[in-house]
Amino acid sequence: MALFPAVAYLQPPALAAPTLPPGVDLLLQAYPRHLKGYADNRIIWKDGTTMQYDDGLLKTEDQTFDSTDLEDQINGLLYTCLLYTSDAADE
Repeated sequence: MALFPAVAYLQPPALAAPTLPPGVDLLLQAYPRHLKGYADNRIIWKDGTTMQYDDGLLKTEDQTFDSTDLEDQINGLLYTCLLYTSDAADE
C-alpha cells in the first residue's frame, strides 16, 4: 500500500485545448467528409478553401436576415431547436 495513495491520481495540468465555438464543433461533426477544420475564425474545407465563420457584428433580426454569416445561421438553428424541444416538453 502506498503511503500517499492520492498522489497516484495527480496528473500534471494538461494544456488547455483550443476551444471551438459551439457552432463550429457542430459543423465539423455534421460534415466530416467536407470540412477539414477551423482556424482564425474561418471554416476550412477539404479542398483548402476557407469561409469566414463570424463577422463579429451584433445584428437586429432584420440585419441578420439580410446579412447573415455561418455563426448567425447556426445560432438561429440552435435557437429553433431549443424552442421546439422546449415546446414539446411542455405538451
